[in-house]
Amino acid sequence: METAYTATDFSDHAVWRLLLTVGMKELQAVFYDTVRKRFVPYSSRVWQCDAADVLKNIEDAVYEDSLLLDDYDTSILIRPRATLLLPPGDVDMADGQALAEAIGYVDAAKQKDVWAEPVGEAVAVYSTPKGVRDFLSRSFLTEDVHHVLKPVIEHFSAKARSEHGEKMWVNLENGRLDVAAFRDGALLLANSWNFAYPADAAYYLLYAWDTLGMDRAGGEMRVSGHESVRREIMPMLRRYINYVGLTVYSTTVAKAVRDNVSLPQVLCGISQ
Repeated sequence: METAYTATDFSDHAVWRLLLTVGMKELQAVFYDTVRKRFVPYSSRVWQCDAADVLKNIEDAVYEDSLLLDDYDTSILIRPRATLLLPPGDVDMADGQALAEAIGYVDAAKQKDVWAEPVGEAVAVYSTPKGVRDFLSRSFLTEDVHHVLKPVIEHFSAKARSEHGEKMWVNLENGRLDVAAFRDGALLLANSWNFAYPADAAYYLLYAWDTLGMDRAGGEMRVSGHESVRREIMPMLRRYINYVGLTVYSTTVAKAVRDNVSLPQVLCGISQ
């Protein structure tokens, strides 16, 4: 299924940056106006398929829209099949065999690409179906390719370091949430979950909160994103966690999130 959002003129390459999110079930394209500091959703393509067909769906989504292959300053965010966040001392990013063994604990597929990069104070080791990395490197002349949670982790890491205590930031999209949790500035958890109902999202967050040993009385959970889901989930969370409030963003970020631009894409755009 493909959705086109806008008829905006993106012809001025000196003004517009292309932000792509490439996932196992989606390809989302957003343009960022670097002069007026605004985000314009361009297209969304989603699919349901076996892992063996993910690469073909990504290829089709790109090849069927020539604008995506135009000569823009492009950033790509990967929503991978599986992710491990490890302390830097636990992994050698130059040791491909060790990386493959590490990600093998959560992705048993034999045919896969293995990625690794620093994200905040951790190293993200993650996987996509075989061939995705080569296709992206052939198709887009950019080295700005990162795990989708990298801009989220780095944005909230800066905030967590300036505040003491236990903090969890949650962003809700339609059917998905991204979460990053910290204790006294140290990263405890970063992950994404899909959910069918708001109650499921509340359950995942409370389970993560308690698994991390976070204080229900003194810790803080801050929530942003899809308004209708947010309004439904926050009262559920407040039954168990003393402080659940809204995340405060800059005007540019807040407007883009209200317009249903993915938070990782927004943070990626403003960080350049």
